Amino acid sequence: MWGCFLPPLLFTPMPNLSTKPSCVLRLFLPFLVLFCSVSPCIAQEEETPSPYTSGWLRDGLIVGGSFAVGLTASALNDEIAPLTEQQVLALSKDDINALDRATASNYSPDISRVSDILLGATMVLPVTFAFDSRMNDDAGTLGLMYFETLMFATFLPSYGKGGVQRTRPFVYVPEAPMEEKLTAEARRSFFSGHACLAFSSAVFFSTVYGDYYPNSAWKPYIWVGSLTAATLVGAGRHFSGAHFPTDILVGAAVGSLVGWGIPYLHRVNSDDDGMSLIPTVSGSHVGLAMHMKW
Repeated sequence: MWGCFLPPLLFTPMPNLSTKPSCVLRLFLPFLVLFCSVSPCIAQEEETPSPYTSGWLRDGLIVGGSFAVGLTASALNDEIAPLTEQQVLALSKDDINALDRATASNYSPDISRVSDILLGATMVLPVTFAFDSRMNDDAGTLGLMYFETLMFATFLPSYGKGGVQRTRPFVYVPEAPMEEKLTAEARRSFFSGHACLAFSSAVFFSTVYGDYYPNSAWKPYIWVGSLTAATLVGAGRHFSGAHFPTDILVGAAVGSLVGWGIPYLHRVNSDDDGMSLIPTVSGSHVGLAMHMKW
């Protein structure tokens, strides 16, 4: 579903409007405030047993796997070497793939700061579960699930950043300060950590809400609203010059998988649904093993 939101925003030039944070927030913040006010407590359905469960073995593997991912990802990130001034001056937009080339002209620190604020607002969405008495009874399980979601969504992008070391779009912009271009951070474009975190939070929020209230009339609004909020984060990263469209699309896809996968693994009787994911560590390689039942 998220794919329907992102392309129109990512493959368009910078909009002709003020980039002051206060101006952009006046456009987006009322929506977020209104959306956050539509908390799960508004959905009233006949209560059913909790859809989720936790366990020492399963959650130990997931949390342990996330820490292993974090350690190896951190090691990859430490190996990123900044560009030299000569390398920066030698860069050409013609070397960028055709899909991303037309969008490599954005640079706005103001929009970057706004995207940080929007990310924070999106990540807070699952906190509204505390206002629902039924979900509040499962606060321990839900809190653990969201912690696991954030861990993977935080660390997984570092694999791409450290492994690919892609130069950010703003480095191609002559107006951007040279001192920013000469940092290791300027080579961490692929893939977007903001998009990964935003979409993992949005999909987690909507998935969990739907599992507790499968017949709620608010479900489509929850999905559309949360994905719109996440899309605004991704668009902000694009228009700020922090990421190319492909960086954001990959981040959104990975984040969506994490946001859906963690609740799936905790569903009651999920082991009987035909698929299970187990974090694996082998030498210097860390990943997830998928087990299918036929």
